[in-house]
Amino acid sequence: MSAQQLADFPYSGVSVSGKLYRGKLIKDYYLLYKISYDSIEILFIWDTRKDPADLLNLVKNFSK
Repeated sequence: MSAQQLADFPYSGVSVSGKLYRGKLIKDYYLLYKISYDSIEILFIWDTRKDPADLLNLVKNFSK
């Protein structure tokens, strides 16, 4: 999947935290992104082969 495919199908990702954020698993990577009126902002890309505890810390720090 490319950035263009995400732009073409922005709602293909799973809703995270209500309708504000969406997530998409692409091979070994998880993308968290936000859909705005005129853009898609990729907030972070996570390598799913890493320790899941690190992801929880990242999400906690992100939501502050």
